[in-house]
Amino acid sequence: MLDLNDILETEQQVLQLAAENGPYDGILGYSQGATLAAQVLIQNAHETGHIPNRERPFKFAIFFNGATPSRVFKVASKPAPIVPDLTQPLALKFLHAMKANPLLGSTCLYPAEHPAGSGRQILTDGTLGMMKCDAALDGKLIRLPTLHVRCQTDEAEHGEELYNLCEANVAEQYFHIHKHDFPRGYNEMREIARLIRETAERACEL
Repeated sequence: MLDLNDILETEQQVLQLAAENGPYDGILGYSQGATLAAQVLIQNAHETGHIPNRERPFKFAIFFNGATPSRVFKVASKPAPIVPDLTQPLALKFLHAMKANPLLGSTCLYPAEHPAGSGRQILTDGTLGMMKCDAALDGKLIRLPTLHVRCQTDEAEHGEELYNLCEANVAEQYFHIHKHDFPRGYNEMREIARLIRETAERACEL
């Protein structure tokens, strides 16, 4: 079962690790690991505002088949539940995320409208809320250099949406043909390694 506290605590633990042992040159993740990496960067940007990239805990990011990140936030008062529109893909994803804990047979999550009154839907437990990041609504949330290794024919939520959340003039893409699997092959690995080095070099120039 999805636990919003666990997500927030995990993001904070990564940032705390970076504060105590970093800063690090970059952060790399595959699939849900890439999603977590993106959420950590978004959370840090939300907390610190527009500071120079060289002052951030990570200077660049490498995302392999990264799923669209979400943002967990505190809600000032308990939102009223809404009935999700099951014709909308996001509503179906919400219902999937709300699946009951198999051990407890219950869930504390329910769909609601965003407290800002924008009509945007969130999942909430009454204390924390979670919304899917959307470039059309949120703009560019990750402004440091990024490399996106993904399959162009895979679903948009497995890479394209994450790319759209990143600053385009410092974002690079590499397309592979392996759907959601990790890219493979000697030549492909050499090319990806070259692009990772280029991404790191771009970060040093900022």
